[in-house]
Amino acid sequence: ITLDLGDQKLQTVMTFDYLNGSFEDDPNPNNFIETGIKYSRFITGINPNLIFNGDNFTLNLGASIFYSMDIENEENDFFIYPNVTASYRLLDDAVIVYAALEGELKQNTYRDAVQDNPYVSPTLTLQPTNKQYEGFLGFKGRVSDIFSYNVKGGYASQSEVPLFVLNTAQIPAVEAYDYGNSFAYRYDDLTTAFAYAELNFDINTKFKLSTMAEYFDYDTTNEVEAWNLPSIKASLRADYQITEAWYAGAQTYFIGERMDIVSNTPLITKTLDSYIDLNANLGYRFNDQLSAFIKGYNLIGDNYERWSNYPVQGIQVLGGITYKFNY
Repeated sequence: ITLDLGDQKLQTVMTFDYLNGSFEDDPNPNNFIETGIKYSRFITGINPNLIFNGDNFTLNLGASIFYSMDIENEENDFFIYPNVTASYRLLDDAVIVYAALEGELKQNTYRDAVQDNPYVSPTLTLQPTNKQYEGFLGFKGRVSDIFSYNVKGGYASQSEVPLFVLNTAQIPAVEAYDYGNSFAYRYDDLTTAFAYAELNFDINTKFKLSTMAEYFDYDTTNEVEAWNLPSIKASLRADYQITEAWYAGAQTYFIGERMDIVSNTPLITKTLDSYIDLNANLGYRFNDQLSAFIKGYNLIGDNYERWSNYPVQGIQVLGGITYKFNY
């Protein structure tokens, strides 16, 4: 909902989020004790914002208010977060300063977990993450027709952050996910200092190059590590339109070391090595509808572990033909 108030705008966003699910984890039909996982949670929120627009600046003053109802456990909570953002053109489009102080109540779902880690156990315990605040300051701009950039740094505080950990093997193993081949959540309070840098080069209309790097410094409350979270991420991407018909591209990304748990009693940890993954593609367009392509994945051929006990396949090559139907 948006209302114009002269040079200002009053914008309000409503949130309604309902999550319900269950999982019966007792395979013994003779066990008369009720077991399993059930969850039912409804989150509603309102986010009013007063937006000021000037010649060289934009200022958003607002707040986010959430009400969480844990229907299964009959527990309700009320949350208020800041929602303040600002930007100022210091040197036209060459230097734009921006900053923010924001927070939210994030509903964690099984679908989100699977998208991040396809090897999660169906026995996940799901609860929302309270992002108390995230503040950052950054600079971005386009220096010329060729070069643009974006750098920022900040600090965030969150409670009930889900961290992936390897499920230890069960003896005897009953279910398919009991063999040390699945992952669970461990929730912890987490503070994070972070930095981000992005550079983009539009060399010409045919060749584009972009690079990105992120750094994180985690501080946990109960856990000894921020399990499976890397402190460094980086990527490099290049796209080249060779001719009107031929095109090519390459992407490489780097993920730093992560820590995981091998055993809980006693606590034994495992370091997953950092890795570099290189991908490339080449294609030819016969016309607007028919194209042929070939793609290469993990061209370095390293069988690195993205997740414990799951080495990645080595060099992979895929080729094919695509056709777009014109109805």
